[in-house]
Amino acid sequence: MKTSLKNRAQIGQYWYNFTELLAQSLTNQKIENDIEYIHKIKYGSSKANVANIMYRRDLEDEKKPLFIYIHGGGYISGKLDMRNQQVQNYAKLGFLAFSIDYTVSPQAIYPTPIQECFDAVDWLLDKQDIYKIDTENILIAGESAGGYFITMFADLINNPEKMERIGVSFRHIKNVKVKGIISHCGAFDLNRMTDKTKKQSKFPDIIMMCKAFVGKSGKEFYEWLKTEDGKDSIPTITSSFPPMFVIWGAKDYLRYESFDLMEELKEKNVPYDQFEANKEVANHAWSIMTQFKTAYAGYLKSLDFILPYFDKYFVKENDTWKFKN
Repeated sequence: MKTSLKNRAQIGQYWYNFTELLAQSLTNQKIENDIEYIHKIKYGSSKANVANIMYRRDLEDEKKPLFIYIHGGGYISGKLDMRNQQVQNYAKLGFLAFSIDYTVSPQAIYPTPIQECFDAVDWLLDKQDIYKIDTENILIAGESAGGYFITMFADLINNPEKMERIGVSFRHIKNVKVKGIISHCGAFDLNRMTDKTKKQSKFPDIIMMCKAFVGKSGKEFYEWLKTEDGKDSIPTITSSFPPMFVIWGAKDYLRYESFDLMEELKEKNVPYDQFEANKEVANHAWSIMTQFKTAYAGYLKSLDFILPYFDKYFVKENDTWKFKN
């Protein structure tokens, strides 16, 4: 990576992490007493290889579906605990909720963060009997760059050949089934986001972020996107893709990424639904802040779309989704 790009990514990292810490201090991220919270457990050797686990204490000995959350931050930043409220929502429902941190650029570049996410899931599933996890019922979610990682996750577990080509491994690939995806203001396609004729390219710093993610700048970056390696870096939507709920911000330039993604889902006949995050959560990725009324409404709508695919565990009674004990 050229020094100039590395420096820009590092400065961006300082700034965006600062804004996330500020947002975390101003919002309620308290873990409720009935939730078991295992904080920043190590899954790998890198400093960033930590994850949070949450589950209901009353379901400790019960088989549980798995909720995996991968945070965003433009590939260059992101604070794990800033997503605690969003993750806790799913633990309260009855999922074993697993929130993953990973090494960002410029400290690491593609495909290392993808591999680390798979390493984290491998680590957890090695302990599936301890945590009572049903690997056939997995829901994955993420915001911003996390939208990229979750769509790549779903793509690669259905495409072992592509996984091998990009140099990523996942030991539990034959034993997992992703039954649903929830994206908040996702960043999906490196090609679209860096195409200056596309409106999503106007998102602040997005071109720098994408270049830093793969460690290439200038013409080298655009030439690389044309290669087979570059094409493999973009999630492939197929007819076997899991059902997806797409949340987009009304004032967010990355909403155009969500619009383009939904066109792909529609073309491939993949079930999907959507929610416009507006009013107080219209900006980028504010939809994860379910402390706000509009964001909570989006969360409830996403449950009505996703949880019927998890009918082994959830039932709706009196307009409320409940875990089947």
